[in-house]
Parts: sequence; C-alpha cells; structure tokens
Amino acid sequence: MNKLNRAIDRFCILHPNFGIPNLMLYVVIGNVAVYLLASFSSAGMGVYSLLAFHLSGLMHGQIWRLVSFIFVPNVGGTFALLISCYFYYWIGSVLERQWGTAKFTVYYVSGMLLTMLGTAIVSLAYGNLSIPLYGTYYINLAMFFAFAVLYPETRVLLFFIIPVRMKILAIIDACLFSFDIFSYLAAGNIAGAILPIIALMNFAIFFWPELCSFLKREQRQSKQAAHFHNTVRAQQRQEQTAQQTQGFHRKCCVCGRTDVSNPELEFRYCSKCAVYRCFCSEHLFTHVHFTDEQPQGGFIIMELNKQQAIELLEEFNKGEFHLKHGHIVGDVMRWYANELGYGDEADFWEIVGLLHDLDFELYPDEHCIKSQEIMRSRGLDERLIRATASHGYGIHFDGLPEPQHEMEKVLFAADELTGLIGAVAVMRPSRSCDDLEVKSVKKKYKDKKFAAGCSRDVIEQGAAMLGWELDKLIGMTILAMRASEHVD
Repeated sequence: MNKLNRAIDRFCILHPNFGIPNLMLYVVIGNVAVYLLASFSSAGMGVYSLLAFHLSGLMHGQIWRLVSFIFVPNVGGTFALLISCYFYYWIGSVLERQWGTAKFTVYYVSGMLLTMLGTAIVSLAYGNLSIPLYGTYYINLAMFFAFAVLYPETRVLLFFIIPVRMKILAIIDACLFSFDIFSYLAAGNIAGAILPIIALMNFAIFFWPELCSFLKREQRQSKQAAHFHNTVRAQQRQEQTAQQTQGFHRKCCVCGRTDVSNPELEFRYCSKCAVYRCFCSEHLFTHVHFTDEQPQGGFIIMELNKQQAIELLEEFNKGEFHLKHGHIVGDVMRWYANELGYGDEADFWEIVGLLHDLDFELYPDEHCIKSQEIMRSRGLDERLIRATASHGYGIHFDGLPEPQHEMEKVLFAADELTGLIGAVAVMRPSRSCDDLEVKSVKKKYKDKKFAAGCSRDVIEQGAAMLGWELDKLIGMTILAMRASEHVD
C-alpha cells in the first residue's frame, strides 16, 4: 500500500498538468443536465439506462458507458439532488485544493475504474452481462471518507439543524457500509459483497498511512480521557486532605490564588497538562502546558499550543516578512506531517515551523543560538529547541544539531525552498501557487541571481538528506504551499 501510494504521489508531482481542473464542477453539471433531460424527455428513465455502464453494452461498442454512468444522479427529487450536488462539489473542490488537480483526478478516476471492475466481476459471477451501474455512489463515498480523514473536526449541519463532526458521520457510514457487506456474506451472496469492497480500494490505497495514524490517535485520546478522569479523582482526594491541613480546596498553579483567598474565581483542571493541574479561570486557557519531563536545572518542560507559539513569535518579530515566513513554513510543515504519515504529530511540526526563525529579526548574528537561550529560559521542550536549531546545521555556527528525524530534515530542506517558490509565485499573473508547476520553479532555480538569498546548496543538501530527487522536493513543497494559501 505504502509503495503504491508513494508511486502515485511521484507521478502527480512529475506530471502537474495531468488531470481535469474543477472536475467536480463538470460532474455536478452533468448530473443536473441528465436529471432535467430525464424529467422532461419522453424517454424518462430510459435516459438513465442509455448512460448506465454494463458489460453487454460495452461489448456492443457502446464505449461512452465507460464515462457516462457518472452523470446518472444517485438520488431522486430536485431538492435532494441539489443538496447532494452541492455537498459533493464542496468536498471535491476542497480535496482538489489540498492535493492538486493531478492527484484528485487520479483518485476520482481510479474510483471510477474500480467501480466498473467490481460491476464486471459481479456480472461475470452471475452470468448476467446486463447488470447495470448507475451513478457514483461508491465514488462519492470514497471522496467523503477522504475528506473525513483529512478534516475530521469539520462540522456540518445534519438536517440543517444538528452540528455533527465529519469523523462521526464517517464512522456511522463505515458501520452501515460494513453491515451491508456482512449482510451479503450472511446471505451467501459473495459476489454482492465484492463490489463495494473493490469500489473503495482507492480510498484504502490513498489513505492507509493516514487511516492508521487516525485510529492510533483516537485510541490514544480515549486512553487520555480515561486517564484524565482517574487523575482528577485522585487529585481531588489529595486536595481534600490539603483542605483539612491548609484550609483551601483548589490552588492555581500559575498565580497561587486559592478558592479561599479568591472565592469569586472559578478553578478548573487542564486536560492537556501531563499531570492535570488546577488553574484559576484567568489562567486556564492562557498557561503553557506542563509535561512530565524535567530538564537539567529543575525547570518544568512546558508544551506550547499554536496560539502560544504565535504569541512567542510575535514577541520577538514585528516585521511582516518574518511573521509571514514563519506562518508559511508552519503550514508547510503541517502539510508534510500529514503527507508523510505523521498526522498525529502535525501540531508539533507546525509549531517547529512557526518558531524556526524566532531569533532572526532581533539577533541575526546569533541565529539558532539565541533562540535556544530564549526557549530554555521559558522552560520549553528540548525537542522543540533541538528541532528549530537543527535547520541551521552547517550554515550558521558549528555545534548546531544535525537533522536526524524526518521532520528536522524536512524543515532543513523546505525552509529555503519556500522562499524561492514564493518569489516565483508572486511573479505570475495569479500571484499564487495554484497554477505553479515544477518546471517554472526549476527555470528560476537555475538563475542564481533570482532570489539569491535562497541557498540552492542548502536545498539540494536537504533533498539528499531526505533521499529525494530535487523535482520531488520542489513538487511536494509547491503542493504544501498551495494548501497553505487556502488555510483560514
């Protein structure tokens, strides 16, 4: 699965012009046109039969059926059709922006081919070559699952009233899908169970690494929730003892105020801190999270969230260029984390990208040195300190850590490259990466005077660290920056 996934990525990067831009727009227009034709034509539902895929028609030279079946609506009724078309157009457009036209087209077309393959197998199994395939039910389901994996926390209004996360809808759909398969198998209808399984193989191929990360993350979060409740109960028992001896029930770990000294304040536990400490209402959402580890000197290592990282970045950087660069590299690092199978660490990758040039505006002569001092003075995680400093290896000072983790290598390679790609993009009429191709970047890459501050040597060294060809690094970083342009 992983090898095939990487082969698809490589093909899409090397052939950025492959595919149909705004593919879902054409599919939606086709669905509406066929529905109207069937509604107002004397042929009625015969229009659907003319467009459906089946082996019998194909063997008689009706090759249009290889494509036309996707324009047959899956739902009945004008209102249901419009809602369905809008929903899947939205999902498809978001996926195309995230992946690029080439990869989305491959995903959609592979769904078509696999659905036709499944129908052909069922037809041959039953000895009936006229079994028809109408519409894109399984293709749309594969798109929906893809969207739910990439954007699990996105909310939609079920029945226009009930807000539901995408991951919940995906889990419900997956359960219903599994129930259908087991029903076929229980009834001895093995052929009927083959079609849906084969039709969704493209989702398995494209998302196997992300799906594994998603399941691990959900399992870990469930364990953390159980651990949180158990720890809070133990903490409450300790506080009851403390109340008897010290007179207070709860105490803020930041300001030291208690429910006795400040009864007007509310006190809550933070589920993101490793030991679930208590904070007053003023510091519950503003404190830096505690972890279990203790660095030398007795400081407590604290873990930043994104908002706190942005505040730290803005404390030491005021120029628009440096702030924008930090956000771009942060978005690019998050994209790479998800793309390379580190989705459960995407927040950390993004914060490393945000803070990698923390000291550059105020201390350019001590770049990657001063940032370590700043972060250690704030008691921040040594992993964060090492990762941000590693992008200066062999460039600024001797003794900086060599990139070892794949995340550190990506940062080393992409830091300079984002500047070069950004410089190429702003020269285009669109001033965007949406229509930027590898060959356009390579053309400017060879001109040493263009964006001279972006070291080609560092970029090539970073590609070598990752074991990638330069074209792959450029192509993937273009896709990452393309996704960054659409981040809210």
